[in-house]
Amino acid sequence: MLMFGATFLANAQWTALPSPKGFTVNNVTTFNSTFYLTTNKGIYTYQPGDASVKYMDTSIEDFENASMIYFKNAATIFAGTTGALYRSTDSGESWILLNNDISDLTPYAMTSSGDTLFLTTNGAAF
Repeated sequence: MLMFGATFLANAQWTALPSPKGFTVNNVTTFNSTFYLTTNKGIYTYQPGDASVKYMDTSIEDFENASMIYFKNAATIFAGTTGALYRSTDSGESWILLNNDISDLTPYAMTSSGDTLFLTTNGAAF
């Protein structure tokens, strides 16, 4: 896994962030100053200034192919894997499978407007 960060200044230089080798980062998002990386080896967190990324234990074997993570708020989190979408309402302590009409699709990104969620996949947008 190779991840880079740069400041938003003119002539900024990219700097590699600490990360395990051999991982593919599928998506990255931030919430409350923490970076969440979805990878082919699960979900990892990174705090600026840390020496390495940390594995986010989700207790779900399918998260090895994590494709996206979205925070609706501190308690409600959505995470996608190949052919599955999960929701946690307790800050990631437990997860519920939500595979309505997407079992053959891979979720890539999610956003919301009010109470309406929008999801993009490799085959459709919902």
